[in-house]
Amino acid sequence: MDLIIELIENNEKQYEIGMEYYKNNDIKAIEWFEKSANKGNTKAKVRLGDCYYFGEIIERDYAQAVKLYKEAATEGDDMAQLNLGDCLRMGHGIKKDFGAAFEIFKSLATRGNVYAKVRLGECYALGEGVKQDYKQAVKWHQEASNDGNEDARLWLGWYLQTGNGLKRCDEVAFAIYHNLSMKGNAEAKYKLAECYQQGYGTIINLDKAFYLFKQSGENGHAPAQNILGELYLEGNGVKQNRQEAIKWFKLAVAQGDEEAQKNLEKCSRLI
Repeated sequence: MDLIIELIENNEKQYEIGMEYYKNNDIKAIEWFEKSANKGNTKAKVRLGDCYYFGEIIERDYAQAVKLYKEAATEGDDMAQLNLGDCLRMGHGIKKDFGAAFEIFKSLATRGNVYAKVRLGECYALGEGVKQDYKQAVKWHQEASNDGNEDARLWLGWYLQTGNGLKRCDEVAFAIYHNLSMKGNAEAKYKLAECYQQGYGTIINLDKAFYLFKQSGENGHAPAQNILGELYLEGNGVKQNRQEAIKWFKLAVAQGDEEAQKNLEKCSRLI
């Protein structure tokens, strides 16, 4: 009996119990993560922070997520530091601070964190917290791509497609998108659909474009859902269907897509 009590009071065991409940989307996971976190378990703090950040099992609370990420970050947890950087970048639960986010990503990236490399490259590409520098953006995204990160490869495709940071080559960009789309990447399917729609690196094929937009939209990609709504609304490459258009716009709006919100408002004015 004493052994059972000792195991239950062990913060690592509490975290493991929480994970078992978490796998089943059971609210009891929160209780066990809290017990473990209160006893100093860093992993439990990060996981509990994620639950609050994403609204998993419990109601979304960015401020509470930031509090937990900060605690775990001061204990040296790389994922907590990365998540804190994301919160600073997005202004979720804390005042937006691109400079502070950039410094976090830079520190983690130089230590080899692949996710931080992707974000650091994005900071350089977008000029967030640092002067815009496509050469540095390509450098970090190339490193992350070499580490196998798909988001970084998508960025390389964008550089090749736009000529920013790399010599423009639509054919190679198309090949990158095609390769990633074959692996089920929703963003790559969206980019590949654009290539078929506009003739970037391939012959225009509106049927393939629509098919890929639909696949991407069904995989939850908000911009693809918005495009599908536009195609149905205008009857462009598909039979006009206003109800189907509204359905796709609503799905995109639920994810915060601003263009879809404008399109949905446009539909309401057409009634």
